[in-house]
Amino acid sequence: MYIEDRESVYHTWFLNNEDRLKAFRTIKKGLKKVTREIEARTFGNDFKGSSLETVVTAISEQKQVFEGAAHPFFWKPKLRIPDIYENPENQLAFGRFLNACLHAKNEKQVLTRS
Repeated sequence: MYIEDRESVYHTWFLNNEDRLKAFRTIKKGLKKVTREIEARTFGNDFKGSSLETVVTAISEQKQVFEGAAHPFFWKPKLRIPDIYENPENQLAFGRFLNACLHAKNEKQVLTRS
């Protein structure tokens, strides 16, 4: 069982890992900044150099499973995606979704808050 396996991801990634806890605090702080910027309408229109890039980079550095996590957030002008950079309503919805994730204790709360 994974709980008994000292080499499992459960032990090496989640438990007793101060670096991981520090990263989670950084991610949470960064998400709060992203949501504040979106609500204040100061988020900007590019992923590069944004507070969102900082958060996604911190997430993608956590484990190989997250490699490439930033790709969906790169602006693709010819495809007009993601439109969180051009569409204020979608940007606000995205910010509210992130805020719901920050405050939820389970997945149902994310769905009802966002």
